[in-house]
Amino acid sequence: MNKSPWISMWTSPRETIREILATNPKKGRFVLALIFGLQYVLGTYSNITQLFEISSLVPFFILLILSPIVGYIWFYLYAFFLSLIGKLFKGKAPFSSVIASTAWANLPYVINLALAFLILLLFVLHLITNIVLLPSGMSSFFALLSYTAPIWSFILLVNCMMEVQGFSVWKAVGNVLLAGLALGFIIGVSVFAISYYFISIS
Repeated sequence: MNKSPWISMWTSPRETIREILATNPKKGRFVLALIFGLQYVLGTYSNITQLFEISSLVPFFILLILSPIVGYIWFYLYAFFLSLIGKLFKGKAPFSSVIASTAWANLPYVINLALAFLILLLFVLHLITNIVLLPSGMSSFFALLSYTAPIWSFILLVNCMMEVQGFSVWKAVGNVLLAGLALGFIIGVSVFAISYYFISIS
């Protein structure tokens, strides 16, 4: 392939992941983890006004610094369940191929990162000029546009699983969905347990 994987991954995921695995399976992983982690952190602080309260500045900047770790944790957890369930479906991919696929399939989240920075910029300009630069209709449009990333990411991941696992499209869809459900269940249980613990000691 002549195109950069940062470009070709959007429209040719199977060919792109094949070349990445053949050359350098760890290619771009830190940048992809940074992109995913940053958009997640900024999305968590979706109420932009909280960024300018002293009480929320410290945890925000701590999360900002740790955002690549957030990305890596997500990649490894999702890849773990993809690999585990993939084996039940008789998948043939080693874990290194699955995690590379997981990382590159999350490239569309750069859309959400760009949106988060744009909203933050508009809010800062609003604080300086006192002019409303983000009407409510535009906020709804941005929120709708943000759904593009997970949908596109899902499509890329299905294609990558078809390539590395040797799955049909339906097996790949099942692999991705079941892994997502398993990960969501684990996260949900963990959040409930932590919340219950803090409530019980308060």
